[in-house]
Amino acid sequence: MKPDVSCVFVCHDDAGRILLARRSAGARDEPGAWDCGAGAIEFGETFEQAVTREVTEEYGTPPLSITQRGVRNILRTDPPSHWVAVVFSVRLDARHARIGEPHKFDELGWFTADRLPFPLHSQFPETLALLAESRDLSYEGVIRSLVREVPELREALAAHIASHGEVLQHVFLDLDVTPFVLAAWRAGDTELVRRCLYLLEDAMTSTDPRTRGLAAAFVEGVQPWDPAVKPFVALWPAALSRQAAS
Repeated sequence: MKPDVSCVFVCHDDAGRILLARRSAGARDEPGAWDCGAGAIEFGETFEQAVTREVTEEYGTPPLSITQRGVRNILRTDPPSHWVAVVFSVRLDARHARIGEPHKFDELGWFTADRLPFPLHSQFPETLALLAESRDLSYEGVIRSLVREVPELREALAAHIASHGEVLQHVFLDLDVTPFVLAAWRAGDTELVRRCLYLLEDAMTSTDPRTRGLAAAFVEGVQPWDPAVKPFVALWPAALSRQAAS
């Protein structure tokens, strides 16, 4: 016998909440437990094709972005199984997520990492730990995430890198990011604003001072003390809000 190969995906929204589904009575194992999504990779599929198909089947909406995070070797005795699980984080539009396979799941919920439901599926904590370990909050990692998650900025960042040879801290004070995000907010593009704020919040919580400097420069560029941007600042997650208040 050979192990099966699966894709495991932890879906999140732009606010950083995690989407979990409660396994129904008809689920293969652990009914009543809350879990992320997963499914077998079919012959001839790329990882992205498999994740897109499975996410759409389970949650009724396609991924907005897919990021590979790691691999787990899962050996279980009840029932006996052996899976090689390739783990992904997937960004979804929370407005469109729904139960796509009611024979497997009977409830969906959005949760923060510090307030997860009970009981969790026995395999989920290790998957969540792998995601936490794989997050690259280095200076270079945040820039890569920014380019990947906010493709609208790729042209501007490419021009900046071509000019300077690297991404300088003041990129967030130039015409690349701060005015870009402010313009999106003023235009009512909530989805784009949330994507940017999600990444800047990650940067603000990094242990790399250069990375925190990127987010701090964004906060300074917005000038959060200006009454005109108070409604925008009110949307910011915790770490950015603390920086704005300091």
